[in-house]
Amino acid sequence: MRMKNFTVLIAILLGLSLISQPSLAKPGKGHFKRMMKKLELTAEQKEKMKELRKNNPDMKAKRAEMREVRKKFKEALGSDASKVELTKLHNELQSKKTEIAKIRFEKMLSIREILTPEQRKLFQEMRQKRGKKNHRWKHKNR
Repeated sequence: MRMKNFTVLIAILLGLSLISQPSLAKPGKGHFKRMMKKLELTAEQKEKMKELRKNNPDMKAKRAEMREVRKKFKEALGSDASKVELTKLHNELQSKKTEIAKIRFEKMLSIREILTPEQRKLFQEMRQKRGKKNHRWKHKNR
């Protein structure tokens, strides 16, 4: 009995240690802070970035709204919903996606204004690298 409890404890600890590893954790956790550190921002730039993040619209809420509309749309596709209902839900989903894309673009422009040309280049390289990693992670874990 003791050996079984010990084995379970070891398995739990091993699982927790794997989850806590940044390279194995879900992409995005603390990524923005790591990117900002690599860019070697000045104190003024850090303050501007902090303000930018504070003034950012609530993206979590926007994403939650989009997920809810997507869920309704998928459910409607599997039901006997009319073409008009499906079209309405599809348009609503596209509208939510566009709204989120616009907010992201505006934030990117704001970040761009804060950075020097050298930092912009490095920032873009890091974004592209991150995009490739996220793409692999998403497809691997479907």
